[in-house]
Amino acid sequence: MATTDTVALPEGFVLDAPPQLPSGFVLDEPNAGFSATFEDTGETLYDEDLQQDPNFVKASKVIYEMNESIDADKLTDEEYAKYGIEQMGWFNYNLPSMTLDAAKISGSTEEQKKAFLYMMESYDELGISWNGASRFF
Repeated sequence: MATTDTVALPEGFVLDAPPQLPSGFVLDEPNAGFSATFEDTGETLYDEDLQQDPNFVKASKVIYEMNESIDADKLTDEEYAKYGIEQMGWFNYNLPSMTLDAAKISGSTEEQKKAFLYMMESYDELGISWNGASRFF
């Protein structure tokens, strides 16, 4: 028989249903190293979908700290996600950047490799948008 713990909420705070992830997203363990895998649903994604994906945010943070250092300024979840989207845009549309990133990732940790792969696979599902077009140029 399952038991449920209850927590008193501050006055005026309403707890709705837990947030729903878009289909295809599987939540990674919050305190573990990055190990999530992206599951393609065949649906077109947009920047906002990746910004709301906790795994994309976590993967972006791993890559941000790999590129900028663990001591770099901390970002918000939205800033990490935008960083990851921009990184993948440069990776996909800039051959010299792709070469440098591929060399860097080949010598990285397993966690960093998994994070980069998650970002690549999820970024590949982005649909055509003005945001994407601006990353091309």
